[in-house]
Amino acid sequence: MKKKQITKDDHQNKKRFRILMILLAIAVFNIIIGVALFSYYEFFIRDHYLSFLYSYISQIFIYTGFLFLCIFFLYPITIITFKNPQKKKKSVVLGFATAGIIILLFTIWFVDVGISEISKGAIDIKAYSKKEWIVKDLQVTRVYEGTSQSSVSPITLITTEDGDLVLYRGTARVGSWYHITYLEETKTVIDFIPIQIIKHENTPNQIKASIYLGG
Repeated sequence: MKKKQITKDDHQNKKRFRILMILLAIAVFNIIIGVALFSYYEFFIRDHYLSFLYSYISQIFIYTGFLFLCIFFLYPITIITFKNPQKKKKSVVLGFATAGIIILLFTIWFVDVGISEISKGAIDIKAYSKKEWIVKDLQVTRVYEGTSQSSVSPITLITTEDGDLVLYRGTARVGSWYHITYLEETKTVIDFIPIQIIKHENTPNQIKASIYLGG
């Protein structure tokens, strides 16, 4: 009778180990693909829309990978907390339960951020397919480079008279003018060309022409 119980426990442990390995494999696979796509667009893509598109796809893989990584940690913690097959002390189980709550809260926040960011990207792609964009010559008044609160990809936020615009490729200088095409709903820049503003000699405040410098 005792021998059957040991065999059953071994079987359950092997099953749990296989599940853990599958979760880890899915997490690592998605993260590697996401990082590879991110690296490809970062070093080889110069087109603004393609940069956004590759960034969006890489984010899906990276978010999915980290989600499965969270599940990878939550799964054994849940087993130990509710089943405790190794008969660990209550203090140890309590420690695992506390860690599980922290990871669960982080996972909920992470899922919320991921869904928000992926939904924003889907809106951008839909808007682009419908040609819902705005084209303007705008002067940049402020530049912030880094990552947004919800994005894993580096971006540049540029402030113009139309508000803050999201730039995935290229650099902007404060005070310079640019011929900018951006998606109306999410303010994502899909084309960004530096220009030079020429003013009329007699009326300095009146813009006469824009010379496109290329991008």
